[in-house]
Amino acid sequence: MYWRSRKNDLQQEAPKALVAVWECESADCLGWMRKSFSLNEKPKCPLCQTSMKSGERMLCTITK
Repeated sequence: MYWRSRKNDLQQEAPKALVAVWECESADCLGWMRKSFSLNEKPKCPLCQTSMKSGERMLCTITK
């Protein structure tokens, strides 16, 4: 008997785009956040409280 999951058939890959993000400056921390979701102009890392720098990542597009 052949079995195939419908889950794979129904899933579509979300479109990706270059998105502006804040990245933690600490070498030991992997924290980052989308700039569009940040409340501060120059935020601190929510994980380690270190300052963050501007960057870009290829992410799935989402709407607010």
